[in-house]
Amino acid sequence: MIIFACGLSKSGKTSLIRSARLERYGIRHVVASEFLQTLGQKITSLTPQDIARNQAVLTEGLLALLARSGGTIVLDGHLIIESGNTTQIIPIEALDALPLLGVIQIHALPSAIVRRRINSLTAKPVAELIRLIKLEAKQSSKLALRHHVKRYQLESRDSAGLTRIVNSLMST
Repeated sequence: MIIFACGLSKSGKTSLIRSARLERYGIRHVVASEFLQTLGQKITSLTPQDIARNQAVLTEGLLALLARSGGTIVLDGHLIIESGNTTQIIPIEALDALPLLGVIQIHALPSAIVRRRINSLTAKPVAELIRLIKLEAKQSSKLALRHHVKRYQLESRDSAGLTRIVNSLMST
C-alpha cells in the first residue's frame, strides 16, 4: 500500500518524512524524483509528454516494488510540477493504479519556501507560492476523493503528527 505525501518543491516533505524515521515501522520512504532517476527518467525541464511518461514509469516501478517487497511505501512526490517558468498539474487519473491508503499534503509557510528557493530555478514570489499551495491542496483533495481515502494537511515540522497519521492509516 502507498501513502502519498505531496507538497511543493522545498516545502519540507523529504526532511519531515526522514525525521519521522518511519523505517522503524517497516515503512519504506520513496522520493519520486530520485526513484524516477534510478529508472532512467529525466526530472527537469519537463514537457507535458515527459510528465505523462514519468507518471506511467513511476506507477509501474512502484507496483513492481510492492509486488517484490510488499509492505507500505510513503511516496514523497508532487501533484504540481514546476519546471522552469511553467507549472504543470499531474493528471490525477495517472495515479489510478496506485493502491493508496491516504494522501498527506505537507506545507510550510510561503516565506519559508521562498527562503529555501532563493537561488533556485523554482524561486517565486510569495503571492505565486500561495496560489500554488492552494492548487496543490485542491489536487490532493481530488486525489483522495478519487481513491476514496482520507486526506490530511500537515505542517512540515510536525514529525509527531506524521507518525500519528501514518500509524492511523496503517491500522485501517
